[in-house]
Amino acid sequence: MGDPSGNGPEISVKALMKPETYEVCRPLIVGDAKCMEAAIPTVKGAESMKINVIHDVKEAKFEPGIIDVYDLDVVDLSKRLYKKDRKKLAEIMLADVLDAAYKESMTMCGEAAFQYVKKVIELAMAGEVDATVTNALNKDHINMAGHHYSGHTEIYADYTHTAKYSMMLAHDELRVIHVSTHVSLRQACDLCKKERVLDVIRIANEGCKALGIKEPKIGVAGLNPHCGENGMFGREEIEEIQPAIDEALAEGINIPEKAPTPPDTVFRTGCITTKETVEMSKRAEALGADILSVITPYFAAVSQDELYEHYKTVAEAVKIPIVLYNIPARTGCSIAPETVAKLAEIDNIVGAKDSSGNWDNLKAYIELTRDKDFAVISGNDSLILSALKEGGVGGIAGCANVYPHNMVAIYEKFKAGDLEGAQAAQDAIASFRACFKYGNPNTIVKTAVGLLGYPVGKCRKPFYSALDAGVQFAKKGFSTKVLVYSKDMPFQAEDADVLVVDAETRHKKPLEAYLTIFRIVKPAAESGVKYLFKKTDSALRGNIGAELTAMLDATGKSLLSFVPAFPQINRVT
Repeated sequence: MGDPSGNGPEISVKALMKPETYEVCRPLIVGDAKCMEAAIPTVKGAESMKINVIHDVKEAKFEPGIIDVYDLDVVDLSKRLYKKDRKKLAEIMLADVLDAAYKESMTMCGEAAFQYVKKVIELAMAGEVDATVTNALNKDHINMAGHHYSGHTEIYADYTHTAKYSMMLAHDELRVIHVSTHVSLRQACDLCKKERVLDVIRIANEGCKALGIKEPKIGVAGLNPHCGENGMFGREEIEEIQPAIDEALAEGINIPEKAPTPPDTVFRTGCITTKETVEMSKRAEALGADILSVITPYFAAVSQDELYEHYKTVAEAVKIPIVLYNIPARTGCSIAPETVAKLAEIDNIVGAKDSSGNWDNLKAYIELTRDKDFAVISGNDSLILSALKEGGVGGIAGCANVYPHNMVAIYEKFKAGDLEGAQAAQDAIASFRACFKYGNPNTIVKTAVGLLGYPVGKCRKPFYSALDAGVQFAKKGFSTKVLVYSKDMPFQAEDADVLVVDAETRHKKPLEAYLTIFRIVKPAAESGVKYLFKKTDSALRGNIGAELTAMLDATGKSLLSFVPAFPQINRVT
């Protein structure tokens, strides 16, 4: 029945007043008959229902219109504070003060709720009932009554002597199982350990099989934003979750992604059929997605009218924003600009990402939706600046995995009015994009990120390798270590191939400048750094610079190149 001061009694009445409930099970309530009797008048349409008080399962009638209540009779209705003076209750709770009447009621209801759960466990363990369903508990109430549990799950585990357990929430085709349950956020992070994650994966796999799913597919969510971004936002994915996934995979458990899945923000919900897309979109919305990126149907050709109806149906099925995703090279289906303009009239279709690589198509998206509150995003790295100039809002860039600062610079410099700088940032990725001819762009990006020292692994088969020529081409851009010297931070020159030094000598006398530079670069030269570049100002031009160069060249290990400082105006760095 749940907590007597909660909504459990009303929920029970509503469930049992439906004849179809009796078509799938033979229900009885474990609780207090007096509470159930009091709940009937509060439920519209339930006035004719009757209570059958029982003390043995064999006494139940299991007939529509009759609520069989296994009566524990532990609640004194005269002391139960139920839907009365909620404002006062809220004030008391906020003040962290409990007066005697409220404390007595809460303790009584917590004890009752605990006894109901304990009794149904006993009935199930004895084989008198086949399954149990629980209404809501108030965790504070049961703890006030002296039963120190954080929820139903822990009570069930204790009284069934179960060492490894977890709570699974299920609805239609969606099932979610928790590594941690009712604990603080800080504790939840601390509980994210390999052993616990692996246990829950195993429990999920066996639990799904118990539900009749022959070949369960398990997705494992990450803990940190974007799965930690290779340790930038936390290392739990690297040190705890991925090792658990690897061990589960070795045991034969099916985890298609083979890695933690980012749980945040955008859910991709495009499928071949409208029905599947709607179902997945609803599922994502229920899980708390902020926005949906919906790819076009694929495999079979789709007309523009069919595309419009497809997206319109999906938009009507959910309340959260939708971004259209056009990538015809992968789907064989392209959303025409006129269709995008028509779809932009629908309130929760808020934008489109065009990855066609066709500038005319992207430009038409922008032109036909310019008068609407609609965002057009370039999904092609090479067209981001062009899209911004035309009125687009930005880009979603695969190259950003390799050159994040560079890709962000395109947007930031454009917004700052620095079109020359934005163009330079846009042009800078051309050499990397040239690598795409050596394999699938995804494999090239992952290969490049790996060369940068981040262990992101390979793409899933069949996309898992890049041609060796492409690897060698990419290595040229990623193999040189550059160290920028700063007087404010220590450095180890032996770790660098290139040492960049600016000793800020403009306010020093020539000899002082000479000694400053020499103290920095001589140890670096002797340690084997191959190239030493120095930006100098007028203080080191002339004979002193030449003398310093000669001295360093004598080591035979390095090359010193002096670069005079440019004028402050139009300075190039």
